[in-house]
Order: sequence, then structure tokens, then C-alpha cells
Amino acid sequence: MSEQWTIYILVFGAVFLAVQGLRGVLATRKQTRRTAERFATIDNFAKNREEVELLKKRTALRGWPSALNRLNKLVIQSGTNLDGTKLLLIYAALFAVIYVLTWRLSSVAGLAISGTVPAVLLFLVLLRKRSRRMGKFGEQLPDVLDVVVRSLKAGHPLPVALSLVGREMPSPAGSEFMVAFEEISYGREVREALEGVYDRVGHPDLKFLITSIAIAHQTGGNLGEILSRLSKLIRERFRMKRKIKALSAEGRIGGYVLSAVPLVVFGAVSGLNPSYYAEFWGHSGQNTMLGLATFLLITGNIIIYKLVNFKV
Repeated sequence: MSEQWTIYILVFGAVFLAVQGLRGVLATRKQTRRTAERFATIDNFAKNREEVELLKKRTALRGWPSALNRLNKLVIQSGTNLDGTKLLLIYAALFAVIYVLTWRLSSVAGLAISGTVPAVLLFLVLLRKRSRRMGKFGEQLPDVLDVVVRSLKAGHPLPVALSLVGREMPSPAGSEFMVAFEEISYGREVREALEGVYDRVGHPDLKFLITSIAIAHQTGGNLGEILSRLSKLIRERFRMKRKIKALSAEGRIGGYVLSAVPLVVFGAVSGLNPSYYAEFWGHSGQNTMLGLATFLLITGNIIIYKLVNFKV
């Protein structure tokens, strides 16, 4: 088979896989939009049902090979509707597209780039989605604790308070605590159900809630008062984080500018005078200088990141 036909086949396969992956992504967005519209209605319990069922299915995703357990956990915590099949399909589509774009390179380099870039992109997307979902859950957590405290003061048991959170709070907190309530209803311990919420969300503040409930059950303390103080503490932490973020905005913008300036200057000079860097390419010290520049750029970004990020 000629090289031209090979390229045609790869292009066809890439387009086909890209279309299938795009269909899955669009279906996911459509489903997410429908869920958001249902959250705008009065009956929050009915709105959360679909996501509750999805979370149940994800919780039941066991038996993955040990090497993929962390990926499985990342997919669950990201809140995406992509399962293993869709992820593999999107990866295959990106692999084919990038391989076609890099077919002029050597076979080893083309395969290395085509295999690495899609995996890194998918991993970064999942990390971003998990971070956004975790942040949204963290913002809802003080309100969740307030709902639980009011329910406990009204004389309701803790499982009923969790069901009230599931009915009144939007996703992701509402759907997650509704799953916990249903697990408790089927005989699971409260602590185990909340640890399941922690596994599906990954927010560190949930550990405070789990520990508070465990201590209250063992010592018989006032759980409502403990959770009320915990809610105030978490709110103060968020207020401090926002203040730090506002004060460090100038440093972050400076980091973005300093990171972009070398690339912008290189692109501008290359566009205005293409022969300017002609003597550099192929020079014996080319790789050394590029490596040193990359190392210094990464080091500078790490230093700026450490300067403008604080743990609260």
C-alpha cells in the first residue's frame, strides 16, 4: 500500500473517531444542560435523581485493573459523564489526528508524540474538571452544614438531615448527600456513607465533617453545635482565601506576562525577520541553550507560584 493511501486511511479513521468522540461530548453537555434546567425548578429531589443514579453506577465501578484505579477515581471526582469507553474513543481519535499531523517525522517520534499528547491533554482536562467540581462543593459545604444544623435543632436524626440536604441543595453537594442518605437507608453506617462522599469528591474539609460526626457518636456531644462552629470556620477560611487571591493577583498576572514574553518575542521576531534565527538552528549549542531556557522558564514559574499561593 502506498504512503498516500496510508495517509488517506489515517485521515478517515481520525475523522470518524473524532466525530464519535464529539457526539459523546455533545451528548454529555446536552445532558448536563438538561440537568441544570431541572435544578432551576422547585422540586430539587426530582432534579437530583438522575445524577444520583449516575453516581451510584460510578460507585459500583469496581474491578478495574490496579494500574487504572487512580484514573477511575479521577474520572469519578471530575463529575464527568465520560466512561472508560468514551475516554478510549477520544484518546484514539486524538492519537490518529496527531499522528497524521506528525507523519513527516520519524516513526518513533511520531508515535511517541501521538501517544503522549492525547494522554496528557485528557489528564489535564480531568484535573481541571475535578478542581472546579471540588471548588464548587467546598463553597456549598458551609451551607450544607447549616442545613444539617437546622434539621438537628428541629429534632430530626442525622440521616433525615442528610436527605434534606439532598433535596434542597443543588449539585454536586445535593446529589452526593442524597446518595449517602440512600446508602444509610439500606443499612450502611453514617460514617461509611460520608467516607464514600469523600471518595467521590475528594474535598479535604469533608474529613472534618466525618471526624466531627464520629466524635459526637462516640462521646455523645452536641453535634449541632460542633457542626455550627465548623461551618463558621470553613467560611472564615474561604474569606481568607479570597482575600489572599485578591492581594496576590498582581503577582499572578506578572507570572503570566513573564512566561509569555519569551514566546511572544520569538514569534514576533520570526514573523518579521524569518532569517533572524537561521544561524541558531543547527548550531552545536542549540539543544543546550533551549534546554537551559526551558529550565529557567519553568523554575521562574515555580518560584512565582510559591510566592503567590498560600495554604490556609
